[in-house]
Amino acid sequence: MKRGQTLVILLVFMMVAITVITASVLLAISASQSSGRTVFTWQAYDIAESGLNDALMNLLRNPNYTTPPGGSTLTVGDGIATIMITGAGGNNVIVSSGQIGSYVRVVRAQTSYNGSLVVTSWRELYP
Repeated sequence: MKRGQTLVILLVFMMVAITVITASVLLAISASQSSGRTVFTWQAYDIAESGLNDALMNLLRNPNYTTPPGGSTLTVGDGIATIMITGAGGNNVIVSSGQIGSYVRVVRAQTSYNGSLVVTSWRELYP
């Protein structure tokens, strides 16, 4: 080998190593952010379900219960559930929106009351 070739080979090897390390770090950061988003969306869903359960409890106590215009709110941990109950004659629709930070999930349930409260449907609403 001529003098200087070793230095060129070493520089090429170092550039390849730095590129591989940088790509690995960027992938690790991306995966970490993605898992954080997943946690927050599931927390928002749990908050929405908590609001729905609170509405069902209120309807069990008083079958004529309705929320004020604009809905009622329920604080759940670091999030807020906004609950709307509409309907009459024992047939109600409950929509609960769970929010934590900028993450929002919405669940909806339909109920009927004929001596006892029956949940006829329960599902998540997608934007």
